[in-house]
Amino acid sequence: MRKQKIRCFVFEQYFDSEFWDWDEKRSWFENWEENKEKIFQEIYDRLKFYDTSEKQLKIALIVHDKDRKNNGQLIEAHIHVYVELPTHRSIELVADRLGISQHFIDYPKGRNNYFPFNQKAYLIHAQQPTKHQYEISEVETFETMDYEKFILDNKDDFLKRSATVRYREINESLDLIFDKVLFGQITYDEIMEDDSL
Repeated sequence: MRKQKIRCFVFEQYFDSEFWDWDEKRSWFENWEENKEKIFQEIYDRLKFYDTSEKQLKIALIVHDKDRKNNGQLIEAHIHVYVELPTHRSIELVADRLGISQHFIDYPKGRNNYFPFNQKAYLIHAQQPTKHQYEISEVETFETMDYEKFILDNKDDFLKRSATVRYREINESLDLIFDKVLFGQITYDEIMEDDSL
């Protein structure tokens, strides 16, 4: 069986030592806020190994610690990492190098030309207006790419995508309200009294 080779990929992972094969450095995850810079540096150092003289590794990392579930509760803090390797590498070797399971690595399937764009945008939720909007300054790139320029250059595209997402969510909300009215779960007066409806 031919091994899957990847060049551009992302992974996200919780700060739980059971998900990281980092030996004595696993203790860093017990207090990720204090050790965030060390964790970022370790990930970068583990991948920097792939740099070549002609081509450079590109990496962007961020912690999502302000995301919320539908019920309003905070989602457990986790890291998002975007990577472009200089050359294609086996997914098994990359996962081993990172000290994570390969099942947590996502990469473009087929000819998904939008994967890099969408994944870089997702770091700060640039195309997800209903999610917490992280600051560009929260993304660490180790100067391997100009993330701020990427965001500013594509601002109009992000606004269009955000409008599409909002429109779809409004339509889904209306469908839900109509269903509740149809089945007698909500009244006209309740709709008029609730600004969210």
